[in-house]
Amino acid sequence: ASGSVTGGEIIFSQGTVNTAQSYRMDASIPLNDLTITGNTANNRNATVTLMINPLVLNGSLTLSNANSILDANSNNILDVSLKGDFTNNGTYNHYQNTTTFNGGVQGILGTSSTSFHNLIINPITRVNLSRDIDVEGDLTLSRGQLVLSDYYVNLSENFINNASYTDNATGVILLGTQEQEISGTGTFSTLSLNNEQGARLLNDITLTKNLNLTQGVFNINRYLLTLGQNSDITGAPFSAKKMIESDGVISDVGIRKYFSIYSGPEITFTYPTGTGGKYTPAIFTYSNNDAVGYIRVNNINSAHPGVIDPDRVLEYYWEVENSGVSGVTGNIELHYNQGDVPATTNDANFWAVRTIGGTSWSKGGTELVDENNNIITFNYTNESDLTGEYTAGEDDAFPDDIPQFTSNQDGIWSNSSIWTQTGGDPYVLTGGPNGFIVTIREEDEV
Repeated sequence: ASGSVTGGEIIFSQGTVNTAQSYRMDASIPLNDLTITGNTANNRNATVTLMINPLVLNGSLTLSNANSILDANSNNILDVSLKGDFTNNGTYNHYQNTTTFNGGVQGILGTSSTSFHNLIINPITRVNLSRDIDVEGDLTLSRGQLVLSDYYVNLSENFINNASYTDNATGVILLGTQEQEISGTGTFSTLSLNNEQGARLLNDITLTKNLNLTQGVFNINRYLLTLGQNSDITGAPFSAKKMIESDGVISDVGIRKYFSIYSGPEITFTYPTGTGGKYTPAIFTYSNNDAVGYIRVNNINSAHPGVIDPDRVLEYYWEVENSGVSGVTGNIELHYNQGDVPATTNDANFWAVRTIGGTSWSKGGTELVDENNNIITFNYTNESDLTGEYTAGEDDAFPDDIPQFTSNQDGIWSNSSIWTQTGGDPYVLTGGPNGFIVTIREEDEV
């Protein structure tokens, strides 16, 4: 009717008896320490198979030697949870179960190669690794911290991080055979993608260490990927098959990288962005930065809307935003795809252009567009405002000041008579003010 276990240790072992032993175990209440010890002298296994109820331990689980086996029951597939250490010197047959660490300070120990199906890290304080582990299902960090030290977590399915993990440049490796999902509001340390099918973000995430791209596309879609001052993106050379992909629309937020104060030889950071199978990176090179801050880059897979003639401009542009950085000396190179040059024009006639203050175009001249290598270059000297929308096109396809229009009555957007020009270069509407700066008065419905 009732029961409790408040301490002690349950040991399954045949001792020196020269025979293999299969044990069955079922407990509907939490146990304390559980140890399985096979007979190594005669190579005889001690196998403990769970029966009906999940195994719940308030203490530690120890598989003492190579002849010690815990079986989660291939028919019932029973979960295991523990508040102490898991020492695995034997074999853990987990099948498709879930293993949960929910104690205080815990460790995954032992000499055997340890794998889990679904693994939940939910300690009050932390779980420490003492060797690499494999997670064949999902990895969920719910609370506390997973301390990897010099070891790896090889993950085959999804990663849900609502806590944190730390590592010494090892981290979590995504190496599944289908696209993997990354989600959660926790702090990410080193993250590596080694999955040909790629990975996909389900929300904004922040990395404190490196993002390593070994193979596959890291799809951030509409979300923000933030990299700290000590973070880099490694794995060059990048390509359309190994890059960071967004949805390619203005509502995306892209990649945000924080930069430290620096003065010295040139340093280069690559935003390996792309969309729709096109690799279109932004490469930032600098020799000076006077303040800690970030530069965010988002790539948009369409012509900029604030132009006069979209048939004579690149059908692609980059949104750049900075905050905090100042006194920047260096340049940014934007690599475009030849297929985004309209057939009605020639990129040999393109000028490098960017918006200033969101209302004007700054034009840098044709010498800043390398049509042979498809590179647009913008140079900075002691610059503190890098914010703008960057692209290229023929000079007279861009107004100096983007036209601004204000509604003068209720009406349909495409009816040019309901708009009055209130700023920018003169422009005669033949329809709605698409792509220009628009103000709708409070009293109007458009």
